Amino acid sequence: MRWCTGILLILLIVLSTITARGQSKNSAVISYSFWHEINPSKTNGFKLPQLVTSDNDWHWRLYLRDGVVCYTIQVFKSADSIYSASIDLYTEEYTEELGEKPTYRVFGETAHLKPQKAAEIYTLIQLRQVNEIPTGNDINGWHTGFDGETYIIEFATGRSYSSKSYWSPDAIKNVKEAVIINNFIEEVSNIVDMKQLRDFFSIHIPFESFYNHGSMIGSKELTVQQKKKYRKERDTYQKKSHLD
Repeated sequence: MRWCTGILLILLIVLSTITARGQSKNSAVISYSFWHEINPSKTNGFKLPQLVTSDNDWHWRLYLRDGVVCYTIQVFKSADSIYSASIDLYTEEYTEELGEKPTYRVFGETAHLKPQKAAEIYTLIQLRQVNEIPTGNDINGWHTGFDGETYIIEFATGRSYSSKSYWSPDAIKNVKEAVIINNFIEEVSNIVDMKQLRDFFSIHIPFESFYNHGSMIGSKELTVQQKKKYRKERDTYQKKSHLD
């Protein structure tokens, strides 16, 4: 399984807005496909439900990553204006530097936000008119590269679905939409207290080394005895899962 790749996956090229729910089931780019270069026979990762088939009246999702961790922030609004939100954090075990075959294991946790936080994000989405901004490739002056970060925003209602991507808005100069998206990402990160969540999540990561298929690799400082314990656990998992 490969996800959050350094080349940001060719799939980004085909991200597009789709308004007919029947059509979108066949042609929409599914969020899980972006974050995972899928190998179905080996994947046991942190799967997200396909937003394109969401039954919620108002369902919004933001994808971003920071160092060695990936995040998805979801906001829901019911027909009677009840707000809810959650944030998923996940990372994948990295074993190549240890001279071992990949385990394809993903560790993830979900934090449920208070309704007030959900309503705050919803209000910010409306205030910044984020859902009205076209995908980056359709904005004059917005280019893409290979070494930045790409953010994805999915939005679904009972009648429509859209998926839009934005490459490194902080690197795009003199484009008002880039400023809006960049500021919006920072505002949402502050609302959910991203740093605190990340620090708490990092403590619980059960892998010796981990990454999100970007250029950074996280590793724990371990004693020789601890390294042996991790190695034994991986060997057991590889044999049990027939990955050896």
